[in-house]
Amino acid sequence: MTMVRTECFLNTSNVIDTLKGTPATTSQMAKDVVTFLSWAAEPEHDQRKQYGIKAVILFSGLFWLSLYIKRFKWGVIKNRKISEHLFFVKFDSSQ
Repeated sequence: MTMVRTECFLNTSNVIDTLKGTPATTSQMAKDVVTFLSWAAEPEHDQRKQYGIKAVILFSGLFWLSLYIKRFKWGVIKNRKISEHLFFVKFDSSQ
């Protein structure tokens, strides 16, 4: 488990101020508490998010690769004209 360094301190009126300089309003403190509780509930969220981003990049690359192969490599095979002499082979009975 990693330790988190807090970036806040108590001022003289017992209100928590942050080092970033955000004002200690009620809504800001509520937002900070909710953010901390959501992080405490799922500490592996950041790692899963990184895996998700890597998976999206990988699968989008595979998608574009398969689209290229289908369109440009198989397009030649799909659109070629098949000549008739392949199907109608004349058998010579004199041999």
